[in-house]
Formats: sequence, C-alpha cells, structure tokens
Amino acid sequence: MDTLTAVAKLLTIDVNGNNSTEAGFDRTQIVQVGYSAQWQAISSVGTFYGASKIYEGEPGSYVAKIPEVWKTAWKWYYEGMWALNPIWLVAPGWRSRIRRWQRIQHR
Repeated sequence: MDTLTAVAKLLTIDVNGNNSTEAGFDRTQIVQVGYSAQWQAISSVGTFYGASKIYEGEPGSYVAKIPEVWKTAWKWYYEGMWALNPIWLVAPGWRSRIRRWQRIQHR
C-alpha cells in the first residue's frame, strides 16, 4: 500500500500542474486524482489489507466484528481523502455530506 500511496500522490494533479507532493499544490483545485477505489464498497477496501470474517462465534450466537486489518485499511482510505494533500476524492458534493454527517455524529 505504501507504493500505491506514493504513486497516487505523484499522479494527483492540481489546476497549476503541481502534484500533491509539491509546494504550492492547491487541494481545492484538483483536476486529476491519483487513485480511485471506483466500483468498490468500503468493505472491499478493507480487504486490501487482508481477508477476514465480519463475525465471530458459533452458529446461533454469531456476533458482528470488524476485523482489525479492515480498520487499518479504512484509516488509510480516510486519510487519502481528508489529509492535507488528498490523493483521491469522493464524488462531487459528497465531501459536504460527509462533513455534515460527522458533525451530527460528534454532538
């Protein structure tokens, strides 16, 4: 994932032609995204770091459990969207919806 992240940073370009590792990169004017997990649900992104079950227990008493490797993958994905210099984006309009949802969750 380190290589994917490094390449995605180089491929994320702003309106002035700067990639996300360069001084002067304008995160508000991205014209090319270096990576997109297109067609993948967040659970699929979790498997980037390893396959795992989303439950534990015995038949009749299963309990939902988010695998630790998935949490690590989701943190990587989240940081790629929201870090100082993002390397992928959510669809237009979704950033404001996600921020609104985050504000509601933290009340």
